Amino acid sequence: MPLRVANDGSSAYNAPAMPVTNPSTPVVYIGDDSPSVRAGVSDRLKVEGILVYTPALGGDPERDTASIGALRCALFHLDRSDAIDTAELLRVYQPTLPVAFLHEVAGGPILLRARVLGPLFRSPQDLASAHKWAREHAKR
Repeated sequence: MPLRVANDGSSAYNAPAMPVTNPSTPVVYIGDDSPSVRAGVSDRLKVEGILVYTPALGGDPERDTASIGALRCALFHLDRSDAIDTAELLRVYQPTLPVAFLHEVAGGPILLRARVLGPLFRSPQDLASAHKWAREHAKR
């Protein structure tokens, strides 16, 4: 298990870091680890042979940039407070990264901000469409 060094200089062994992969390897960043998204999107992509990365809840968005260059697309859930900020951060490193958002109860201003970055999918009703979007971008 890799050694992680925190911003304060301390270190701890914890969840394994996602290895930087060859940029030709399809990688989908899924910023939601809920059971419905895991079943409707993440698990289906994995069965299709697509590598999926889901960051730890409450994780450091900077740590989530470890695979920049290998990401083919990113799917976030707007009910997570860091969704748009993390999407924008990933785009700093990978400006053409396709991003999309799932939402359930997100309000108007958040939806408008997200819509500028990418498509919106209603969760759980549109999980099949979100899966299709992610699969198509992962295989490009």
